[in-house]
Amino acid sequence: MMTADPAKFSPKRYARIGGVLYLYIILAGIFVELFVRGKLVVSGDAAATAANILAHETRWRVAFSAGCPTQASFACVGLLTFPGGSTAISRHPNLHATG
Repeated sequence: MMTADPAKFSPKRYARIGGVLYLYIILAGIFVELFVRGKLVVSGDAAATAANILAHETRWRVAFSAGCPTQASFACVGLLTFPGGSTAISRHPNLHATG
């Protein structure tokens, strides 16, 4: 079995991975906010919100299921781009070159 050497990954590859993660974050966020929470949550009325969630439990679960990977994607993007961290983008020799 062949394993990839993490040092050989280019910053472009990590940038593309980050781009795909951001795209997922945006699309899932739009779906959750516009099509689920916007229709179920009643501002200032907790009883109506609870009644809506109970009436549309599947929709609420789908939103939760989309929201959890979104938070994980935020964490992954942070790990990919954290300056001074141990990821390939921050360790790339040309990224911190001076002169």
